[in-house]
Amino acid sequence: MNILKNQRIEAEILGYNSRGQGVARIGGRAVFVEGGARGDRARLHIVKVTSSAVYAKIEALLCRSPRRMEPQCPAFGRCGGCAYAHLQYEEEFNAKIQQVVDTLTRLGGCASLPEIEEVPAKELVGYRNKALFPVANGPDRPVWGFYRPRSHHVVPLTACLIQDPRANAAANAVVGWMHTNGISAYDQALHSGLVRHIFARTGTRGCLLGVVANGGPQQARSLVSSLRAACPDAEGILWIDNREPGNVVLQGSIATLWGRPYIEETLCGLTFRIGALSFFQINRIQAEALYGLAMDFAGTGETAVDLYCGTGTIALCLARRFSNVWGIETVSQAIHDAQINAAHNGLPAQFIRADAAEGLAALLQRGVDPAAIVVDPPRKGLSPTLADALKTSRRIVYLSCNPATLARDIKLLRQNGFSLSRLAAVDMFPRTAHIECAALLQRTTGNTP
Repeated sequence: MNILKNQRIEAEILGYNSRGQGVARIGGRAVFVEGGARGDRARLHIVKVTSSAVYAKIEALLCRSPRRMEPQCPAFGRCGGCAYAHLQYEEEFNAKIQQVVDTLTRLGGCASLPEIEEVPAKELVGYRNKALFPVANGPDRPVWGFYRPRSHHVVPLTACLIQDPRANAAANAVVGWMHTNGISAYDQALHSGLVRHIFARTGTRGCLLGVVANGGPQQARSLVSSLRAACPDAEGILWIDNREPGNVVLQGSIATLWGRPYIEETLCGLTFRIGALSFFQINRIQAEALYGLAMDFAGTGETAVDLYCGTGTIALCLARRFSNVWGIETVSQAIHDAQINAAHNGLPAQFIRADAAEGLAALLQRGVDPAAIVVDPPRKGLSPTLADALKTSRRIVYLSCNPATLARDIKLLRQNGFSLSRLAAVDMFPRTAHIECAALLQRTTGNTP
C-alpha cells in the first residue's frame, strides 16, 4: 500500500516508539502517531511521509483504549515536555520497560537479558527539582512556558505539573515583575530583549532561584522582593548574564543578588551543595533508588572509580563501601563542589579534573586497580577512547538515561569480554518518554557472543 501525505486511514495503535509516540502498522510500514494509546482504533491523518518513517495525527478516535486517561495538563499535546500524560501510569511504565528490552535486543545484540529489576515512579507530579523556563513576549505581557516541539515558539503556562510548585511560583513572579517594570523578553532572532530564561533549583529545605538574561541586572531590588514573596524558603537569588547567541542556557557570569549561590540537599543520607551549574539528579526519591542499585551492583572492595562524577554524589556513596574512591570530572566548578561535599560528609574520596578516558588511563598507569568502575555518562554515551580504556576493568556499573547509547556500549563491551549480569530500570522521569537504566557488566574469561 502506498501511503500519501494528507491521506485518511483507519488503524489500530499497537505500541510505542522511543519518543512515546503510538505506533500503527499500515501496508507494512510503521506509522508514528502523537498521543496514541495501545488499543486505540482511530482515523489517522497522515501529515508526513519520508523514505524511513510515516507520521500521523489522530483525527477521530473510533474506539478508545482502556489504557487512556484524561491528561491533567491543559498544555499536553502542544508543549514538548510530556509524552505519556494521556496514559494510565501502569501502561506508561510497561511501555518504558518494553523500550529497554527492544533496544538492548535490537541494538545491543543481546539474545537474552537478565530479569529487569523494575522501579516505577512513586510520584507523578511535582518531582522535578530543576527548572529552566524560556520566556517570550506575549500579546500584552511576558509569558513563560516550554517550547513547542521542533520550534522556538513558547507555549505559555501558569504551572507545569511535573515541576516543584515553587518553581512555578517563581516563574509567575518573574513575568509579573517584568510586566510591572516594562522589561522585555529576549528575542533570539533579533538578539534583543533582556530576560531569556527563569531558573529554579528546589530542595527539601529551600530553593535557589534566578534569571538568565541578555545583559546585566536591572531592577534587581524589586526582582528580589518579588521572588522572596513568591517563595519564602528561597535561600539565594541569582542573575546569570548570558549574552551569547545560541541554545546554551547556563553560561556567562553569575551574580548573587541576595542570599547564597547554592542550596544543600540530602541524598542517601549524605548532604550535597548544589549551585546553578551543579549536576544533581532531578528526581531525588528515584535517585536514591537508582544509587542504591548502583551500590549493590558495585559491591565492596579496596578501590572504586566514579567517572563523570559531577559534584560527587555517586563517589561519596561509594566511599562508604570502598577504602579508596576516585572521582573524575571535566567541570572545574563540579570538582570544587565535590571536594566541599567530601569534606562536609567526612568521607575521603579524591577528585581529579580530567576527561573521563584520560583520567582513568592516568590512574591505571599509576597502578590503581579498581574493583569497580561506575560510569554515568551524558546521553551520547561512552566515547570510543573511554570504551577502550575500560577493556581491562573487572566490574563496570553503567548508569544511563538513554537506552540506545547504553545498548550500543553494552554491545561493544560484550565484544571486549564482558557479560551483562544485572539490569535495572528506574523511572526517573514519569510522564515523559525517558527511562533511567543501571547495568552491571562483569569481565568473563573470553568474549561474549
